[in-house]
Amino acid sequence: MKSASEIVDRATALRVRLWIEGERVNMAGPARNVAAIKPEIAAHKPEIIAHLRAAAGDIEPGTADCVGALRDAAGGFFLPWGPYLEPDDLRELRAGLHEAIGALATLEGWTDAYRRQVLGIALHAPLSALLPDIHYFTDRLKHARTEALARELAAQRAWRYDGRR
Repeated sequence: MKSASEIVDRATALRVRLWIEGERVNMAGPARNVAAIKPEIAAHKPEIIAHLRAAAGDIEPGTADCVGALRDAAGGFFLPWGPYLEPDDLRELRAGLHEAIGALATLEGWTDAYRRQVLGIALHAPLSALLPDIHYFTDRLKHARTEALARELAAQRAWRYDGRR
């Protein structure tokens, strides 16, 4: 199934101009080309109308949630700073960050004061810092766990060969 933007692009390539009047899609161009594109436009009329309205800046009532959004080249709206998060999603992400920082503090032997300071900064940072902080601390935790495992394996190996000559 083609998207509205693909159909509008095809109409443009066929030199067919599209515009809307009310709930009607009007077409002008070479008759042969209009006849070629007309079935596709009829099959996707609601999407075509929405696409043409968005491209013209004529936003339908009920789209107040798009206020402040940017518009891409195809006429769609997007928010550049990230995905929409429900409050529960945000709490879950912050809990994961708290857990990662706590585990890292334990592995690296942080003092309580330092752990509280890092947690305070990370958990009260702007929302834009949440995903980068999660990535940073989970990556650092992964490396710390790998180093701890390597130290443990090295200690086991050294123990096994002690006393043998």
